[in-house]
Amino acid sequence: MLDYKRILGLRYASNLSGREIAKSCGYSKSAVNEFLKRFRECGSLSLPIDPEVTNEAIEELLYRKRGVQSNDT
Repeated sequence: MLDYKRILGLRYASNLSGREIAKSCGYSKSAVNEFLKRFRECGSLSLPIDPEVTNEAIEELLYRKRGVQSNDT
């Protein structure tokens, strides 16, 4: 799993590009850029991210399949 909070910090606090983030974290450029695209398009998340929001919660919001409910309900 990507460290979504770290990626957001590197992008918006350090102003790094997707390519620079991928290189510094050891992730693929396409995975970083896809995440950043989904983050920008998501209406449920915005900066600053609450410290209590986990990477797992971010992943659930951005990558869950539409119309599919979580098993937690």
